[in-house]
Amino acid sequence: MRNQVKLSAKQRVLTEWGDHLATIFRVAIFSLFVLGVGKPLSVANAQDELKERATWEIASPKKVQTLAENWAKEQKLEELSLLKIESLWANSEGLTESELLDRLGQTFAFADEKTKTFISDCFGDKSPVGEKIEFPFGGQGKTVENKDDGKPVNNTFKEDHLRLFYGRYLVQNRYYDEAEEVFKDLTLARVETPSVLLFYRGIVEHALLQGEPCKATLHKLLENEDALPKRYQTMSQLMLADLKTFEPDSLDEIARMMQDVERRLDLGRAGTKVRQKEEDILKKLDKKIKELEEEQKKQQQQQGQQGGNQAQNRSGNNPNNPLEDSKRASGKGAGNADKSKQGDLNDWGNLPPKERQEALQQVGRGHPNHYRRAIEEYFRRLARDKIK
Repeated sequence: MRNQVKLSAKQRVLTEWGDHLATIFRVAIFSLFVLGVGKPLSVANAQDELKERATWEIASPKKVQTLAENWAKEQKLEELSLLKIESLWANSEGLTESELLDRLGQTFAFADEKTKTFISDCFGDKSPVGEKIEFPFGGQGKTVENKDDGKPVNNTFKEDHLRLFYGRYLVQNRYYDEAEEVFKDLTLARVETPSVLLFYRGIVEHALLQGEPCKATLHKLLENEDALPKRYQTMSQLMLADLKTFEPDSLDEIARMMQDVERRLDLGRAGTKVRQKEEDILKKLDKKIKELEEEQKKQQQQQGQQGGNQAQNRSGNNPNNPLEDSKRASGKGAGNADKSKQGDLNDWGNLPPKERQEALQQVGRGHPNHYRRAIEEYFRRLARDKIK
């Protein structure tokens, strides 16, 4: 009986865990930024929280166009290339910052064959699974004096925006760890399209479960909410709303961690970092199951006490409730039981094959095979711990 109780607790937590995996659909909103679709979602008091003065400005298309054309002239490009760049930037007014970054990438492609190939590959999205495009440029960047106002500016105009261009490509292809490294040294002052940097940095932080940094990034992005594309507004509000319900060490967190492991495996990553994340998942699952077992044990003890009191009242053993003639009195025995029928109380993890298979089928239904493998490993670990 007690083994059945232990099994019930395990099946209950696995069922609950499977239900929580449904929350992963919220993480799937990442696909929206690739497709550029989505409906507005209002977040209560969002406007009130962000009414403070914006600490950054949306790019002026005319300014970005001027910078791009000046850069092209400094490269001493052929006249035909300069004419093509001028045509590329015609009617630039009204472009979003993401579109302006696209135009910058196309402008830089006139510099040399290496840049042209890099831009083409990032636009083309033809890289095989597990083989990302590499960033072919280097340099730390220096500052020079701007001749117009004397303020220091970065002279790595091309490299900084190519890094941002590359970081966006990485996020769109789910290389979040690599994108984090690319964005790390980029600041709003170094790029002319700051909303792109904030938006994609926020997605990376959300995907990697970096709650507080993500909130800070998204709140900064929404300082200019009214000027942002509807897609940026919707995605940012969705992520902030999602973070409000996120709790560490919850089944929701475990589900997200498993989704992240699956992503890494899809990208061909199976190294030490992935194995460590799998170990963390198993530890959190184990902790959650034990917590649920304790909760269920307390409930059963309370139910047992209530049942005993009710049985005593019905038995007639209560001196205030004399026994009727037609009833047989019930007494109390020594309480000895055949321990051979109780099983090993410490063997709850070594489930019989039939019950284990049913639990695995239940938790794995409708979810990727990797989740099932993680649970199988959990059971194997329990069995190994018993042998030790």
